[in-house]
Amino acid sequence: AKKRSGSEVGLEPGLDPAARADAGGDVAEALEELHRRLTPRQQEIAALSADGKTLEETARALGISESLVSLEKKRIRSALEAI
Repeated sequence: AKKRSGSEVGLEPGLDPAARADAGGDVAEALEELHRRLTPRQQEIAALSADGKTLEETARALGISESLVSLEKKRIRSALEAI
């Protein structure tokens, strides 16, 4: 999928509310698609990463190796790029 800038998806401050709502719908659809593509473990890793946890902290919290966290993060990035 082509990556779009904020202005291309209607996130410019001067746009009317309807255009912003359309852009918000695009974002919501992309998030739903990402959620469908990720395994429950990948969702946990993504949430911990979003909370600012390090690789080591994430691995410790989930009781898995750092190398597995790293591998899953690569898979998460691949899923993001596919949307």
